[in-house]
Amino acid sequence: MAFPTGWTHKVAITIAASDIDGDLTDWTLVFDQSFDSVLTQVDGPLDADGTRASIDGGGDVRFSSDSAGNTQLAVDVRRWDTDNNPANALCEVAVKIPTVSSSVDTTIYMWWGKSGETQPGAATTYGQYNAYDSDYELVYPLSENSGSRFDRTSNQETLTPNSTPTA
Repeated sequence: MAFPTGWTHKVAITIAASDIDGDLTDWTLVFDQSFDSVLTQVDGPLDADGTRASIDGGGDVRFSSDSAGNTQLAVDVRRWDTDNNPANALCEVAVKIPTVSSSVDTTIYMWWGKSGETQPGAATTYGQYNAYDSDYELVYPLSENSGSRFDRTSNQETLTPNSTPTA
C-alpha cells in the first residue's frame, strides 16, 4: 500500500523561521528525542507500551512536507529505541527537507503507526542515502560510539578507529 495509507498517527514538526539565517534548499534536519516533546510523551511514538507506539527500530517512521502526506521525504533513521518509560527512549533521525524558509515557519510531518513496516531500502527514493544531498561526503552519527563507524551516505566509507573513542 502506498504512503500514507495505513499510517495511523502524525505530528507536525515546525522549524521556526527566526532560527534560520537564510533560505535553505535540500537541508538535512537531524534531531533526537529532545527536539519535540510529542516524541517522548505518554502515548507518543517512543512510548513502547502506549496506545500510539511506533515500531521499535523506527520501521514505520515516515515524513512528508505536507499534512496530507502527498510529498514523502527521504529519511535516515539512525536510532529509534522505544521504551515503556518514554523518558528513557532514544532516537536520532535525519530527514531531508526540500526548502526551509527564513521568513515563514516551515512545517513537516512525521507519520507512524503502521504495523509490519520497515524503513525504505537505503538506496531507494525515500531511503537513507537520499536523506543527504550530494555535498555530503561522509556522515558518521555520534550515536555509533564503539567499534567501526559506518558512513550513512551512498559513498559507504567505513571508519575504523585505532583506539576506543567516545561520542
